[in-house]
Amino acid sequence: MIIFNLESDEEILIDNVAKEMGKTNQNDKVFLKPLSRFGKSGARLFFIHVRRSNDTVSLSRIAKLDTVKKLKREKEKTKSIIHDFKLRPEILYDNIEDKNDDKKAIILYKIEGDKELKDLLESCTSGMSLKKTKFKKVISTIKIVMKGLPNPSTTPSNKQINDAFNEYLRGGAGFEKIKQYANNDITFPYIKEANWEKLINKINKFLNDKISLNIGAIHGDLHPSNIMIDTENNYAVNLIDFAWAKIDGISAVDYAMMENSIQYMWAPHWLPEYFWDKFNFYSLEEYETWQNSKKTFLKSLENEEYLKKWGKAIWDIIKIIRKYANARKISHQELLAARIALLLGQAKFDDYPPVRVGAQLWRLLVAWEKELKKQTSD
Repeated sequence: MIIFNLESDEEILIDNVAKEMGKTNQNDKVFLKPLSRFGKSGARLFFIHVRRSNDTVSLSRIAKLDTVKKLKREKEKTKSIIHDFKLRPEILYDNIEDKNDDKKAIILYKIEGDKELKDLLESCTSGMSLKKTKFKKVISTIKIVMKGLPNPSTTPSNKQINDAFNEYLRGGAGFEKIKQYANNDITFPYIKEANWEKLINKINKFLNDKISLNIGAIHGDLHPSNIMIDTENNYAVNLIDFAWAKIDGISAVDYAMMENSIQYMWAPHWLPEYFWDKFNFYSLEEYETWQNSKKTFLKSLENEEYLKKWGKAIWDIIKIIRKYANARKISHQELLAARIALLLGQAKFDDYPPVRVGAQLWRLLVAWEKELKKQTSD
């Protein structure tokens, strides 16, 4: 067995899982690969592959290590939304019963997949270039994921944004960090008309605005590290990690989280800020306008071929996400609100530079204000 910095109790849990998978021969081999995470929950996920000594059978599973309390909640949530998701895991084994909530435990999922979508996205890149053949696999995977999301079930009356998105705003911790950054008198770069005081005012106004939101079953943490692909089985797709799942969640959250993760986590950090100023997908609502806007955007990068390739790639992914959100009657306003709330919550963490987050929040909030004005005039 290959071990990656496991504590003794974690090693025992993994051994138990290997036995549960039917490891009966000393010559059987168990390969363990830790999965990279975007999340901050402290959970550890592992891809486990058992290869029999006679080479006749091999098994692949996903194991999640966390506290009993958190895994109990995930198990309940997974079962509550299991019939709403086409791409769902099956729980094969857990040892969370009869244990103290703060003890470590494990859940074993039966799942098709040996790579994360994040791995596939990263394999598309080589320096500043993009590998077209692998990128086609990315596009087909994202289409499958978006198509497999549930339809909203209800549309409630208006809610104040601060209340509706409170858990994603992380109790205001991200906003507080931005305020602290602003108090340091650090210049707000990139956008001429922007400054920290104006940004804080825009955020305050946004949080007090009201919005009508579609409600339904959601994954709640949909990003490329929670999408598994089986590269040996025709690129079959499955979702993992339903710890944030809800039967009555905000439907726009899954689409917004995917869009944010592509734009802010996969897109290279070396892309210049003027790239995002020209990337005017923020305020596009109607599907019919996308193609013309894309042409305008790419033309603005005419003399920078490497930026054009990245612009087209990011645009094509976001177009798929928007298309399926639009088909499920999730409004552009809902998607914008969810994107802003999620990004504002992520500002809490150190690996989200406040200056970069601030610039992206500014662009999204400008689009939000345009959306409100348009609705008022209508």
